[in-house]
Amino acid sequence: MSLTAQARDFWRAAKDLGSLRSGAGLPRWAWLSGGGAWVLALGLGVGVYGMSAAQVVLALVLVLPLCAVCARGAGQLDVSPVSQVGQLSQVAAGVLLPGGVGPNVAVGGVVSGAAAQTGVSLWALKAGHLLGASPGRMLGAQLLGVLAGSLVSVPAYLLLTRAYGLGSEALPAPFAQQFRAVAELASRGLDGLPPNALFAGSVAAGVGALLTLLARGRAARWVPSPVAMGIGFILPAYFAVTLCLGGVLAAVARWRWPASTGRNVPALAAGAIAAESLVGVALGALKLLGFMA
Repeated sequence: MSLTAQARDFWRAAKDLGSLRSGAGLPRWAWLSGGGAWVLALGLGVGVYGMSAAQVVLALVLVLPLCAVCARGAGQLDVSPVSQVGQLSQVAAGVLLPGGVGPNVAVGGVVSGAAAQTGVSLWALKAGHLLGASPGRMLGAQLLGVLAGSLVSVPAYLLLTRAYGLGSEALPAPFAQQFRAVAELASRGLDGLPPNALFAGSVAAGVGALLTLLARGRAARWVPSPVAMGIGFILPAYFAVTLCLGGVLAAVARWRWPASTGRNVPALAAGAIAAESLVGVALGALKLLGFMA
């Protein structure tokens, strides 16, 4: 439903991509680096993630238009439908190139990963523009961030998964669970679902569609987020309760002290999330080193 509501973005994104056919505004090095990235992605997809060459090519073909849609959404609505376009690519791969669960997840991961970086890059460029930064220097900073991020995020991921286990109660990875469910459905069909899962999924889909439609009307401020509700079903209860309590505390603080908390709540929340993440990495390292049980 959320993608249907952004149907105009698909048409406008197609126009955006059509303007690139002449190569206007793109230097030669951009085309060369893009081609090199395609070759690298093809090699990694086949050699590391067990994808077929056709699956990698399909993911790379879908990347450009779906990232353009996410760019439109990030710029116009401040919302980038990352998970939706990733799952849409999974469905396309399941229909056109059926295969195992792992390669199907990888197709969705390629598309959603690029889509996520598209939105984040645009928000960063917007912030830099407001601060008067040079576009060329911002691009250089982003490329430097790619290198630094790969050197930090991969070891951190390996540390966390070895310390806590991916998909465990301590590291539930709710969006990964969504991608796995879509991959199982795309590769195995309805027969691969657990008993009553089709009925439960149909009810949940109807509720999610209804909430999405209501959120675009006058009752928007009173309608809960269907994404938040869905994640609440996937996460352990103490995660969802903690998030709910944080939202209630923020609402009370904004009501009681509107002048001092109006702009500070997002900064406080971001600081808490960053601190919790750093502490989690530190505890994982201590656990692997044998200092903690």
